[in-house]
Amino acid sequence: ADDHSSRSINRVTWDVEAADKFGAAYDRRAPDYATAIEPTFRPAYRRTVDLAGIAARMQILDLATGTGGGAREAVAGGHVTGIDVSGRMLEIARQTSSTDITFVLADAGKMPFEIGSFDIATCGFGLSHMPHAEAVLVEVRRVLKPGGRLVASCWGNQRFNPSRDALQAPLARYLPAWPDPLSPILHAAPCADPEAGVRVPPAPAFTRG
Repeated sequence: ADDHSSRSINRVTWDVEAADKFGAAYDRRAPDYATAIEPTFRPAYRRTVDLAGIAARMQILDLATGTGGGAREAVAGGHVTGIDVSGRMLEIARQTSSTDITFVLADAGKMPFEIGSFDIATCGFGLSHMPHAEAVLVEVRRVLKPGGRLVASCWGNQRFNPSRDALQAPLARYLPAWPDPLSPILHAAPCADPEAGVRVPPAPAFTRG
């Protein structure tokens, strides 16, 4: 993130309705997500942490932390704060994570943190679900320290998404009656833009690494 002396980016209004919808959808499927979905993401979480270059005593923010998988991978390097819009997901995260991790119910588009609170922000497969992704990135810039880094993983588009296909194939085969917790979110009209997670707000917010 650039020095905070540059103020040319206006904060964008966050979408309360979208946050409520996402939170309710994930609340309903939180236990299934924790047991069937989160474990498949562990290699991606590890890779994200490796790319982030986390060092001791750093302050780390994990966006869309869900049941805490990404936060648990990052905690060895510093203090981690995980945020999510699903209270039920965060309940599970607290039950399965170290007390060194702080979990906060909050939308990434309007975070309850001061300017320059974090050294690094991570996000595992979250930005592409957010219709207000550009506003989220502006908000991430606000809470990062000068020189801070954001490392995020995102789903590809539906024509080429081998990781999601690999996840869905065994679920469809062995649990045909199990409803996909991601389906109502991925296919909802305001959220079905797979490119949303790779957009960046106008300069000088972020530079691609």
